[in-house]
Amino acid sequence: MRLQRPNRGFPGRDASRWVRGVAHDARIRYQGVCPGIDLMFRRGGGDGRLEYDWVVALGGDPREIRVKFDRAADLRDGDLIVVRNGFEWRHRKPEAYQPAGGGETQVTAAFRVYAKGESGFEVGRSVRTRTLIIDPVLASSLNFGGIGVESLVAGVGDMGNAIALGPASLGGNIYVAGVAATLDFPPNDSGFGVHKQGTDAFVAVASKDPTLGSLSISAVYFLGGSGDDAATGVAIDSEGNVYVTGYTDSSEQTTVG
Repeated sequence: MRLQRPNRGFPGRDASRWVRGVAHDARIRYQGVCPGIDLMFRRGGGDGRLEYDWVVALGGDPREIRVKFDRAADLRDGDLIVVRNGFEWRHRKPEAYQPAGGGETQVTAAFRVYAKGESGFEVGRSVRTRTLIIDPVLASSLNFGGIGVESLVAGVGDMGNAIALGPASLGGNIYVAGVAATLDFPPNDSGFGVHKQGTDAFVAVASKDPTLGSLSISAVYFLGGSGDDAATGVAIDSEGNVYVTGYTDSSEQTTVG
């Protein structure tokens, strides 16, 4: 599966070619990621968490679905768990159903783990002539970055390169390190400067609402100078000290913005 990158909204200096006022979609659907199977992302639940559906049409086989992670996946109480640098991505046990006569017919479904970090689904008996919806929920997710014009760096966009989990005794915050390229990359009013020029390294701190379980950005740190800079790794010790690795093309000393 290859997802096409959307065109930039403000290409070049010719304002007549700029695209303004583009509406935000509540969902996006990728058609034919497998034969007869579409993948749809959408906002769901009361807190707007990211959800995704596999839509299996007539002729599609849910056993063809494969999702590959860069870490081994495991099953826990029916949920699919992927752990990286102490941070846990939990995909809730999937529900499956078939629309029928204005209602839904429930179908049993479960995750299945394969070799080499791949996962898929086991689905119970269903009606082959009806569309089948497989609906897991991603319990921990966060969209973060800019949506405006990118810096004049060919082929580079906002990117998260590393993630780490802070100690539970200090709130268990999540730290994301990467590259800021869009000119409207969120500073989050954290008092730690703004994205400057070229690309800058960033470390964003996300905290979890204990009631809703949702994530929000609580602080953003920028590191960079006049050249291109990037953070490629992050780690947190037991006292909450943050260690960042990366690279810089700035001739002056890189400082926390």
